[in-house]
Amino acid sequence: MEPEPHANGVGGRGLTNVRGVALRTPEWPNVIPSRAWNDPGPEVRDVSLSPDEVRRIAHLARLSVSDDEVAANANELSSILDLVDRMNAADTRGVTPMAHPQHATQRLRPDVVTEPDRRERYQRLAPAVERGLYLVPRVVE
Repeated sequence: MEPEPHANGVGGRGLTNVRGVALRTPEWPNVIPSRAWNDPGPEVRDVSLSPDEVRRIAHLARLSVSDDEVAANANELSSILDLVDRMNAADTRGVTPMAHPQHATQRLRPDVVTEPDRRERYQRLAPAVERGLYLVPRVVE
């Protein structure tokens, strides 16, 4: 069976935005789309991080970032924030939230007791019990 093509003609299953444009495809699973793929409109602002902001983020994350890596990390973080901003701008009114992307239900066992209550027996074996609770030595003062 042939997979259904996306609205933009790219075949296979993948992530699409609200306009039906493929964001990721099996051929390019790690491609994050650039703004040129789909102009999201005026709701989305351009997110670019300065080198000082990248250094501050690295400090907060307790990461060591050399001066050579700052520019590359600024571009990567900016593209991630841009993607998040574009996803936040998507109109999701009328879309039912999902707990899981697949329409599957959890198989549940019947809610019946399958083992006998052995509480009394176990508490008789315990070194110290009071009113049905196990007493243990204090560890933290």
